[in-house]
Amino acid sequence: MARFISPVQSPFAPLSRIAPLYLSQTLMDLEANMQAQRIYPTEVYRGYEEINQYRREHGMWWSTGEGAKSFDGHIYQADDSSGLLTVGIRYNDYLRYVDLGVGLTGHPSDPAAHITADVVDRQRPARNAKRYIRGKWNRRQGKSHRPAILRTIRRLRDRYRNYLADFYGYQGAIDIVQALEGFGEHAKSTF
Repeated sequence: MARFISPVQSPFAPLSRIAPLYLSQTLMDLEANMQAQRIYPTEVYRGYEEINQYRREHGMWWSTGEGAKSFDGHIYQADDSSGLLTVGIRYNDYLRYVDLGVGLTGHPSDPAAHITADVVDRQRPARNAKRYIRGKWNRRQGKSHRPAILRTIRRLRDRYRNYLADFYGYQGAIDIVQALEGFGEHAKSTF
């Protein structure tokens, strides 16, 4: 746990005002990233809507678009005097697979249908306003990585860390709580 000594300098705004501001900016960034990386309901590729409708009508898995709407954040603690900060970010768990580019493409009995992390191409630098995949989205060729979530949450962590370092002299503590749907309300993890 952190111990408050004294601020390095007076903050330009109190932590209780900065914490929700940074969080709301991050939630907007996540929404923009979902669109830039073309995560449904943004068109994944030309003709995806028809394929998705076919899957829905024939009892196969299909995209609902609920994942992109599931992002939520909450400030649990933002103590101006001690610099303690606890932030919660919540979204549907399956979006982690979208972010990493892993999953099942095709019938489960087909070994080539299981796209694992070692198959996914991650050679390019990620940009927030540019789609990561060049050309067509093709999971079997490893073109399925769409970094939109974890890098944005890491950026939020870094912004909080820099704020606390500047004004609390590394004496603050950060907890970003990530609650997974269906796995308890406050499953903690560090990034």
